[in-house]
Amino acid sequence: MSQPHNYIPPKLGDFKQECNCQRCNKTQPATPTAIKNGSFIMICPSCALSYDIHIPPQKQQETQMTTRCCKSGCNCTDYRPNEPNIICACGHSGAYHSLSHTPVREWWDKPKTLKSQVKSDSEYYKIAQTHEDL
Repeated sequence: MSQPHNYIPPKLGDFKQECNCQRCNKTQPATPTAIKNGSFIMICPSCALSYDIHIPPQKQQETQMTTRCCKSGCNCTDYRPNEPNIICACGHSGAYHSLSHTPVREWWDKPKTLKSQVKSDSEYYKIAQTHEDL
């Protein structure tokens, strides 16, 4: 999946080499892991709990559900229930089997980074401050 043109992904070296595990309630050495989709996770070496430390921007889509009458030649979209199917305003009988989801708008959400896991001396530190915190 492509990313927005202004997205700068982090490198493994931009993250601290330590795990702050909430299950074990301790801080210990650990290595961040890159995931195929561009995300980064941390895995606790003691209990194997994994948690996200970076999620790249994801494409979001808002859709609108539309229905059509199943009778040929009828384009009416004003329906009311009529067991077991529907009946449109012009009197044609139809069914709900003609549902479709039409994209209305698309956008990219912001990347999300667990800011406490980013090294303060890395090049990525200032960029991460503009992300949503995990």
